Amino acid sequence: MLPATAAAPLSLLLAVSMAFAQETESDLSPEERASLEQRLERLDGRSTDWVLLADIGDKVQPLGARAVPLLRERVKAALEREDPRYGVRLLGVLCRLDDDGARQLFEIVASEDERAASLAARVIGRSQAPASRIHARLVAALEKEKRPTVISALALAAADAGATAAATPIRSRITEKAVEPGIARWLAIALACLEKELPKKSLLEWLAPESPLVESAILLARSHRDPGVEGKVIELLQSAEDETRWTWLIEALGACGGDESKSALRESLNAEDEEAKDESGGVLLASSNIDARLLALLRLREPAAIAWAKATVASEGRGEAASGMTFAMMSEEQARIPELLGKWRITEADSAIEACLKSKTATGQLRIHAARGLSWRRDARGLRAAAEILADPNSTAMPFDLHSTGMPAQNTLHEFVGNPDRPDYVPLEDGAVAAELGKQWLAWIDKYESKIQWREPLAESQDLLLWR
Repeated sequence: MLPATAAAPLSLLLAVSMAFAQETESDLSPEERASLEQRLERLDGRSTDWVLLADIGDKVQPLGARAVPLLRERVKAALEREDPRYGVRLLGVLCRLDDDGARQLFEIVASEDERAASLAARVIGRSQAPASRIHARLVAALEKEKRPTVISALALAAADAGATAAATPIRSRITEKAVEPGIARWLAIALACLEKELPKKSLLEWLAPESPLVESAILLARSHRDPGVEGKVIELLQSAEDETRWTWLIEALGACGGDESKSALRESLNAEDEEAKDESGGVLLASSNIDARLLALLRLREPAAIAWAKATVASEGRGEAASGMTFAMMSEEQARIPELLGKWRITEADSAIEACLKSKTATGQLRIHAARGLSWRRDARGLRAAAEILADPNSTAMPFDLHSTGMPAQNTLHEFVGNPDRPDYVPLEDGAVAAELGKQWLAWIDKYESKIQWREPLAESQDLLLWR
């Protein structure tokens, strides 16, 4: 573990940072104070929930400066704990309202506690604080930081916050090979997020096997429907040995490719199928894992791939064993197909998405992804479907599961709806809580369906399939 530049003990920094915190009386009403305290307590969990953090920030924002004194009180108490995570999350809310929150978060980034520093960096990026408050500080922190994990956290924070000036220090880290390959890949993702306006000439220069910026270029290629870019990606694919890079190249062809890509992908897939048949004595075994080439062909609207996707959704994971017993089993990769159909605007499969939502035998997981597919198209039927799944846990074929069905349903509603007066994001302790929340959402949709402020989920660096 590399030491931070001029790092100070976290406890000392916290003591100094809170020494001048003003203990002023808030002019919040009793109702506002109680509501704010209840919301802030939801952040006191074992893991950091980004959707929850964003929702609380949205709900606290209208209170403005009136919420700051109470937030400072709660931050001070939380940071006195042995585990600083709750305090860091609270600072993410404060950072959105007041510069003191940003100052304290960057002090934690520079502290000796590497885990707290990394979390603080990511919280800064997700805080939705004003650019004037955090962008320059992110650039400065990136230029000084020495610890690889904190560097990657800062880079991803800059990407989340849209701090385009951070592209320069990130690019320097990559080109100078100042970090190990695993960290460099995270930097490549961040750089691609920040270089969205990269000129085509530069992109083609980066799309070279020997270029240290090639992985950023592969991601950026998704936005360019150009024969020159497509050809470069195909060339790179022919020599790709790293599995992650191979997948990124395939996904890039799905986004930017044309007839040449379709032909190359289908030939490769068919050749591999024939080889597998030979090895298994002429039987092609089914798999729950979906080949990236097949998804790329789906995005390119190849008829055979669309037919496969529709059939997979219609099957709902059902099959029949040799004994004659039927079974239902669908992997997460298969269950998300309806969402991909919606996100990629594959209208030829609309009937499959709609049938899935109406099905009485489809799993909740599959129906949630169908709801998300419509939501990507800003179709309120998707939101209503997600709310209905919450409101009626018995509406799914399989037993209601809070992790695989309830939480994704709530996330869907919050990720696509930007109205500040939407129902609160709450921890789903059991089916009864989920049902009550679903009813709240259905009532809200009935009232505001024509006034929905649509937004898109923040792209996840861990899952780039839906990126661009």
